[in-house]
Amino acid sequence: MRRGNMNSLLRRIDVFVCMSVLIMSLFPYVSTATELPDIAISDIDIPNSVEEGDTVEINVTIQNMGDVDISGQINIAFFVDDSLVQIGNVTGLGKNTKKTIHFIWIAEYGEKKTRIISIRTDYDNRIYEKNEYNND
Repeated sequence: MRRGNMNSLLRRIDVFVCMSVLIMSLFPYVSTATELPDIAISDIDIPNSVEEGDTVEINVTIQNMGDVDISGQINIAFFVDDSLVQIGNVTGLGKNTKKTIHFIWIAEYGEKKTRIISIRTDYDNRIYEKNEYNND
């Protein structure tokens, strides 16, 4: 390799190393994919039979199956037939720990015989997780 090409290559390597160090210092928590939280629903407690107009209490237990604690707020959304009904939250969730949140819904059926109730953790996708696909 010619000397001019070698100097050019070394400058590119220096720039790459400097950029890598800069990126790692700006985003220190993304350094390894194994050190991330992972929020999932571990249990949903809801009555089996509900009548029109009933006050329904829904208890949702979430857990952090990841490797690090979550110190901030986690938003959990409650849907009926894909329509957002309520957003609740918990603050902080240590690794390998669980918390329960409660939702209240006044059952409305209208012309429908059944309703589909769903819960989504990290509703607003604010927490970078090990697995983003287990939040429903």
